[in-house]
Parts: sequence; structure tokens; C-alpha cells
Amino acid sequence: MPEDETPLPPLLQLEGLGAYADLYPSLRARLKAIAASDDPAIRAKFTAIAAMAARAGRDREALLRETWRLTPAEARLAVHIGAGGGVADYAVLHGVAEGTVRTHLKAVFAKTGAHRQSDLVRLVAAAGR
Repeated sequence: MPEDETPLPPLLQLEGLGAYADLYPSLRARLKAIAASDDPAIRAKFTAIAAMAARAGRDREALLRETWRLTPAEARLAVHIGAGGGVADYAVLHGVAEGTVRTHLKAVFAKTGAHRQSDLVRLVAAAGR
């Protein structure tokens, strides 16, 4: 596995990182360098940002579970796809097979009425408003 595709430490596993990493190839290396920083101010800021992102993701997951009766895994996947992530990076991030992710995605499509990932992105975005 190339260096830039290795899973990030838990603090860095922000949803949608896969899409941003495609746009900004140096992103993973930069985030790893920030996480490894000895500067307490940088670490504190990074920890706060990661916590806010995680909280927002959990809130959106809860809303999706309530609205479409998604399981926790399905809601987590929907938020990931909604943030621009893909099936392959979700599988790596969560340590599951791509086939498993695709099975969950089919269930999300069935429950939400979405037919494509782009439809799901719009539904997730609308759920956050």
C-alpha cells in the first residue's frame, strides 16, 4: 500500500478525507505531520477541530438513523459518502471488506430511495440543514 494510502491514526479519520486527499495529494502527509507535532498549541487546536468534526458527524448520523431508520453502520457510511468519501476509502478507514460496504450501501439506497451516490450526497446535505 503506498504511503499516502495508509490508514490515518484515529484522530485523523475525519469523514470525507478521501475526496480531499484526491484534490490535495499532500494532505495525508501534512495531517500526519501535524498529529506528530510536539507543539502543544498545534496539538490542542488539532484535537479541538477533530472533536468538532466527529461531533458533527455523530449528530448527522443520529438524524439519518431517525429519519430513514438506518443502522449505525449504514448511517456512518451515508455520512461518509455524503462528505465526498468513497467505498474503498471507507473500507480501509473502518477495516471492512469493500463487499461489506457495498452491501450496506445497497441497504442505505433501499431505505432512503436514493439510486446513486450523488443522490445520497444530496440527501445527507439536506439532512444537515
